[in-house]
Amino acid sequence: MISNGRRKFLSFAAAAGATSMFPDLIREALAVQANNATGTLADVGHVVILMQENRSFDHYFGSLAGVRGFDDPRAIDLPNGQPVWYQPDSAGHYVLPFHFDAQNTSALSIGTDHTWKGSQATWQGWDAWVKKKTPQTMGYFNRGDLPFYYALADAFTICDAYHCSVFGATDPNRMYSLSGSNQGWMGDMGSLYNISASGYYNADPANDNISATVTAGAPNWRTYAEVLEANDVSWKVYQEWDNYGDNYLAYFKNFRVNADGSRLSPSSPLYQKGRVMAPGSSAANAPGTKGDWLVAAFADDVKNNRLPQVSWISTPNDYTEHSPNSPNAGENITARLLAALVANPAVWSKTVFLLMYDENDGFFDHVPSDMAPLTPAMGRTTLEHIGAFETYQNEPVGLGPRVPMLVISPWSKGGKVCSQLFDHTSKTRFLEEWLVNGLGKDRASIECGLISPWRRAVCGDLTAAFDFRTPNSDWPASVPKTAAYQKVSGKPHPTPPAVQSLPLQETSGADSGARVACALPYQLQVQGSNVGDQQFELNFANEGRAGAAFIVYSKARSDGPWYYTVEADKSITGERWSWSGTHYELSVHGPNGFLRQFRGAIAQTAGAARPELQTSYQIANNRISLTLSNLAGQQACNFTIVDNAYGAAPASYSVPAGQTKVIDCGLEASFGWYDFSVSSSADPQWLRRVAGHVETGSFSRTDPQIGRNRGK
Repeated sequence: MISNGRRKFLSFAAAAGATSMFPDLIREALAVQANNATGTLADVGHVVILMQENRSFDHYFGSLAGVRGFDDPRAIDLPNGQPVWYQPDSAGHYVLPFHFDAQNTSALSIGTDHTWKGSQATWQGWDAWVKKKTPQTMGYFNRGDLPFYYALADAFTICDAYHCSVFGATDPNRMYSLSGSNQGWMGDMGSLYNISASGYYNADPANDNISATVTAGAPNWRTYAEVLEANDVSWKVYQEWDNYGDNYLAYFKNFRVNADGSRLSPSSPLYQKGRVMAPGSSAANAPGTKGDWLVAAFADDVKNNRLPQVSWISTPNDYTEHSPNSPNAGENITARLLAALVANPAVWSKTVFLLMYDENDGFFDHVPSDMAPLTPAMGRTTLEHIGAFETYQNEPVGLGPRVPMLVISPWSKGGKVCSQLFDHTSKTRFLEEWLVNGLGKDRASIECGLISPWRRAVCGDLTAAFDFRTPNSDWPASVPKTAAYQKVSGKPHPTPPAVQSLPLQETSGADSGARVACALPYQLQVQGSNVGDQQFELNFANEGRAGAAFIVYSKARSDGPWYYTVEADKSITGERWSWSGTHYELSVHGPNGFLRQFRGAIAQTAGAARPELQTSYQIANNRISLTLSNLAGQQACNFTIVDNAYGAAPASYSVPAGQTKVIDCGLEASFGWYDFSVSSSADPQWLRRVAGHVETGSFSRTDPQIGRNRGK
């Protein structure tokens, strides 16, 4: 029997031509109405976590409409002044992002160096990609290469500010994912791996090396699976004999040996839920497996209503998407897992399916990683402590580069984009919030104590990616109509073309592919002023519901950038920079395209005007106020306001000495987005640029400039 809601969707989809937009599987998934019994997190019954291997966000989704990808209008510039896309090589040339052909799976996307980043000084300019990772780093895929993943992004929610936890390899990142920390572990697992003679990773606990020397060096802190076990929350790992070594619970001491050092008992819960292989899987049938055993085990549990509350899935070697394995194999197994869920609408209606990647391999992403400031020379934080393991060999540990994250569920339909800052600990934070606010668990007993204060401050808990109140009102009519899948012809070797060009991002209609944007918890301001004595002062204010991280750059100084962390309802004031040249220059980058730029002459002429700008939000009216200030001036000051992006006509104003003038700017036509430059006749070098988005607590639209900027 088909529900009225599902019948309504299918009728709507047929009328809207959605049959050509989505594969049948995705249309079926969209047709199932979300469990909406309470309109809260309590409606969730299951969380399924599929972590794949080694892809960056730009590498997969830089060309997707609406996300902060190749047309990011407020991307950083490199130290040499070129846009971030022009990555320099060792010969004085540059390499731009170039297209990979996913059909050429035998030769493309060869893995690059993805070990620990080493020196932060190497990466602070974000210009070491080609030098450290080879030109291969700049390759990317598009919709024609990844049709199913792009269709999932069109149908559900993609996170375009999700970062891996460590700028480094798989092992420390998966430790963050499973336990909230890597506890300083940056290398690989070495002798803890089980690898067959033919080179396949082996999930069989019978082959564990449990010598006292090995187990003494195994990770020995509490995983979140053990927290779930202690709180009577059901969980399970779905894996086969060949699991590519990606069930990282297997490397923790408690999942390998008993308290007396003997091999872990097969009757123990940790063995039964965390180590057992899917029925039928064995060494004999492992090589070349297509994931049939784990998919069958997963589908059987879904069909018979045995799906645990939390599931982790480890795919076999050829399906992990690790280079040089095909991304399309990952699409295949993802589709099969989703099909198993959709086949039981009662289960799918209350399931969250999270698809993300453990690290970026060595593939380029244009958004620099936020860092915890370790010393005053690196910046400041309002936190009393950042956490013991945010430092490794006197270097900041994270965050790492952006990686893809898709939130696939009945509460995240509609082709939305969530731009809150996340990392791998955000999944655990989501489980915490669900268990406390959804299932009534005691927070003290389920909290992951290893997540650092800094990550809890700046990385969200994923709840912004969901609509639990009105999940069934979001039909796919809001999804941009993008090109249908066309099989790529020809199989070029993945090297930069002789004639390079900037990649383009998808467009669609008058708003250039803008998508529904999830409401974010940010309300941020950074004000600045020239305070004389060759000093410039910044003040950071966070009136939002979540902490925020900022990166400050300067083209007039070489010892940056600087990192700032401001907790919710806190501020950092009186932060000063000194200058040895004739002018000052600072750019402040924050979440979701937030930008403030300050430039001008250091010297202040006696008796002259004193231009300055302050900003404030009128959240209820979706407006921004620009206060043109000449309070310290002794002559009238002329200001010119230019809209850099959204169509408002330039306007000029004169402000008498000792006065201010407030200009209110409505942002309805730009969905709350703004990008203004303010100049002054009092100083030809003087410039203030303010850009970002006014958060009103409601869904909005992604930046309309994305898809039009064309790499400027």
